[in-house]
Amino acid sequence: MLDKITNLLKFGKLIYKIKILKTSNSNVHKDKALKYIQDLIDEEAGIFLKITQNYSTNSQYNFTKQQIETTDVTKILKDELGSNYQMISNLSPNGICASLSQVHFANIQNDKQKPSAIVLKIKLPWIEKAIQKQLSSLGLIPGIGPVKKWGIDLDSYKQSLKETIDRELNYKLEVENILSLNLYKSELETQDIITPNTYPELCTNNIIA
Repeated sequence: MLDKITNLLKFGKLIYKIKILKTSNSNVHKDKALKYIQDLIDEEAGIFLKITQNYSTNSQYNFTKQQIETTDVTKILKDELGSNYQMISNLSPNGICASLSQVHFANIQNDKQKPSAIVLKIKLPWIEKAIQKQLSSLGLIPGIGPVKKWGIDLDSYKQSLKETIDRELNYKLEVENILSLNLYKSELETQDIITPNTYPELCTNNIIA
């Protein structure tokens, strides 16, 4: 119960601070709001990270810092890819936050091709547990709390929210969607649609290349 109250208060304060950034004419108030948001994300991530990133796409503010240290990125890649890690070179030391993941640039080389520039999308290691805990404490897990409130079918909303987040965290599904899109593009025989390529040997449940 205490976790739920605490997270609800943080959620409400986060929305309030975002509103300050959007509407306040005071740079002092904006600086304080920005610091609160950055500190909250560093501490909690999860749902709070997702909310602020949705806002920052149309904002001059950068809420998120590098979430995974470079040494940890290297360890994750080695653990996930095994011997295929040797295909990667020139890994960029600084990552870019991208929704519930972190992106790094690198090169790939194997026996079949010349070195190519690639993008590595790495799922934040703790993000799934953090989101599950926050959804639970906020009562946003389907089947928890009232089914309807204020005329809104909350259980349908909760189910939709959970499915949206599950899809975003399902990297195998994302790779399958990219492959399907590329197949569709080839059938159209057009160059007007630009789609990414993937490297299956560098894709796992937690990495897309």
